Amino acid sequence: MTLIFYSVESICPPASPLFHPFLPFGFHQFNQVWMKDFSGLLRIRSEGHHSRCAICVRHRLIIRRVGRGPARRQQILLFKRHLCRQYRDRQVYWGHRCKSRDDAVTGAPATFISCIIDSMDQQKHSCPRSEAMASKEFNSWNRPRLQSTTLIVHGHCVITGLSPPNTPGGGSRTMELIAYAMTKPLKYVQWSNVFLCLEADNCSKELKHQTSLRMMASMIAQCQLRGCEYNYLQSGHSHEDVDAFFPLYRLISNDIANYGTLNLSKHVLKACSKIGV
Repeated sequence: MTLIFYSVESICPPASPLFHPFLPFGFHQFNQVWMKDFSGLLRIRSEGHHSRCAICVRHRLIIRRVGRGPARRQQILLFKRHLCRQYRDRQVYWGHRCKSRDDAVTGAPATFISCIIDSMDQQKHSCPRSEAMASKEFNSWNRPRLQSTTLIVHGHCVITGLSPPNTPGGGSRTMELIAYAMTKPLKYVQWSNVFLCLEADNCSKELKHQTSLRMMASMIAQCQLRGCEYNYLQSGHSHEDVDAFFPLYRLISNDIANYGTLNLSKHVLKACSKIGV
């Protein structure tokens, strides 16, 4: 934060009429400072490439086209109410994430674990992957796309599950990934003393289905899990952690010159070891 403050002073010196010690600088100034001094660490796009929230897009279009009057004020009120609601949802998620990370570094047995799960664009996992695919001869060839789902267990591990395109990608696949995380990477956790908090977007593919409820209810009834909580974040305003992990995974996969569906995991682990992940 000190470096950013010094960079802002270099752009707007105290003698400049734009400088004021008590006025916060906007996103344009922040992006200008970041791209000047920190562009090698993380590049911030001027416009996002992800799909936007449908409610936000609808309200913005109505506000832009409706003239001044009661209708415009009402739309602005509904838009602000929607933004406040999604921000309160994310505040709950941030609290769970912080609690899970703090509980993981105490050294004591874990009692609270927070997880977030989301799926990735299948276009980024087309197989086979090779420089020869850029040839015009393969222009009309549709490569198989692997289904990708990432599970982040805050403070413990990150798991990415890839499956062939002919495998069903419903709720059972999601719960199988969660069960794998609980039995393999997190086998050191005493789940009977853990309260599990699961976060996902508001769709039936991830966690909003009966399969997940049956699995968690059966584990709690058999005293294999102390408790469980589901939180469904507003679609279009969620998954900043998973969305930040996807570019890192894309960077790793770009370093792999050629892979197929069988040797993908071996090449990914080799690429991760090179960058220290």
